[in-house]
Amino acid sequence: MDQVESLIIEYRSTIEHCSTHDHNNLAKALVQDHEWSENGARAIIDLANNYGSFMLKNALALSIVLGKEDGDLGY
Repeated sequence: MDQVESLIIEYRSTIEHCSTHDHNNLAKALVQDHEWSENGARAIIDLANNYGSFMLKNALALSIVLGKEDGDLGY
């Protein structure tokens, strides 16, 4: 299983255990269960909601080719 598939399984489990899909609850769960900072958790929630998987999978592929594992923002 590749890393993306593994993350999908982990995040799906986290969302299923949140009482709602409220962004505040999800951010808290990402901080607690996945060791994200509060800012990082809110950033990935915003990215997912604002850009969606089509745009982000292309950004993932491009970032890999460019060698940008952590990016310029340092998350």
